[in-house]
Amino acid sequence: MGQYKLSQRIKVDKLRRREQLEKLLIQQKLTPLQLLNKLSKDQTDKEIQKLLQKLDETIFYHWYNEPPRTMIEIKTKVIRKYLDQLKNKLKAKEYYDLLRNKLKIPKAKVNAYLNWLKKPIAKTSVSSLLKFCEHLKINPRQLEEDNAFTIRFPINLKSPLLVKLKTHILNEGSLSLRWETIDRYKCKYVNKNPVLHWYVIKLLKELGVENPNLPRYRQSEDDYEININATITRILRKIGVEPGHKTITNPSLDPRIFTDPELRKYHFQATLTEEGSSSLRIKDGKLIMRITWGRSIDITDKLTPQQIKTIKQLVPPPSSPNKRREIAVGKLLDKIQNPNLLEYLTDLIETQQPNLFKSEIFLLSHFHGDVFKEKFSYPARINVSKEDRITLLWQTYIEKPSMLNIIINEYGFLPGTWKAERLRRQLEIYRKYGNRKLNRKEVTEVEKLIDSIPDTVPKEWMMKKYHEFFEE
Repeated sequence: MGQYKLSQRIKVDKLRRREQLEKLLIQQKLTPLQLLNKLSKDQTDKEIQKLLQKLDETIFYHWYNEPPRTMIEIKTKVIRKYLDQLKNKLKAKEYYDLLRNKLKIPKAKVNAYLNWLKKPIAKTSVSSLLKFCEHLKINPRQLEEDNAFTIRFPINLKSPLLVKLKTHILNEGSLSLRWETIDRYKCKYVNKNPVLHWYVIKLLKELGVENPNLPRYRQSEDDYEININATITRILRKIGVEPGHKTITNPSLDPRIFTDPELRKYHFQATLTEEGSSSLRIKDGKLIMRITWGRSIDITDKLTPQQIKTIKQLVPPPSSPNKRREIAVGKLLDKIQNPNLLEYLTDLIETQQPNLFKSEIFLLSHFHGDVFKEKFSYPARINVSKEDRITLLWQTYIEKPSMLNIIINEYGFLPGTWKAERLRRQLEIYRKYGNRKLNRKEVTEVEKLIDSIPDTVPKEWMMKKYHEFFEE
């Protein structure tokens, strides 16, 4: 009996040790090779290989997991190292002699491999590089251990960095099909604020992309755009970013944000910065601060053609001064005469909530339930797009001081961004004039101070930050 208990304890200890090591691997505090070395102390070779295969399927994205025709960049100094080792071992005169005569590789392939060596970085297809490994009897994993690529493989699919990048793409990015074929996607990130592009590029570099694309200024839109590397785009797709309009695909929050405090904080910081805003206004002689963010969901397919026609008639026409075909939910419902339509739309609007928004409201209520007791999110506006799609915007309205305190002090905007700077200036005004009745003179002073802080990113600030972060 005692021997049975001992064997069970040893088994449990090994399992616990393996789980601890896997956790370190997911957190990128161990490399796959280090994991194998540590496991070899208490696992058999068969157990290690079985575990490695399982980890490969769930955690790692290797260079050879890329589609066969994908062009991949490889550092030719690593190729030279393999060739030099074999040349010395097989006593070949030079590379051609090694490849053609000693290894009996077809002439066309030999010429292709030698062409790689003409530049420091060679571009070749994944299938060709796998064939090269086969010819030289090199384990494809060895190229990763030798840092042979301009992207650091393998990429850890469980990396917190990917969760953070996913938040940015779900907020201000887009993923779409390049062609109507498998694995041909394109992904971009768009924002006026160069500092937010710096955050995205920083994540790409930490993920192992040595030379991410720099933001490109789009004069017609007065913003910056980054094209995301094709490999990272495929990985984003693999971890759940759907192609198409987010109002239609209605994405969900990454599960790890529910359990990881650091990822939760980063998600709220990025979301407030990309989708939210802070404002000051005077109401009944008192200064009110508000922080808000919103998300939209497409409800077109929930409506009949006649209902769509009615909504389009009630929103401003495309020729309206602000060119926005949108209307506040309350105003829309007030204008509807048909009681059946009014009842249907009222129920639809109350029940159709974007998944991301619903989860964000839940997180605040769950982790700060003592403060976020009252309702603070509402259906705000109905919009008709250029494609005549009907979308519903849900928005938060956070004005209560205790709620503001949580949002500002525990989350806030991403440091260094314009919205973080704007909030800093607004807080100076709020701390001086808030929570009391203002006299006429103070009202005038405060209104001037509020007007002195631009709503959008100032052009001069944009240019200064771009120069600071992306130009030498």
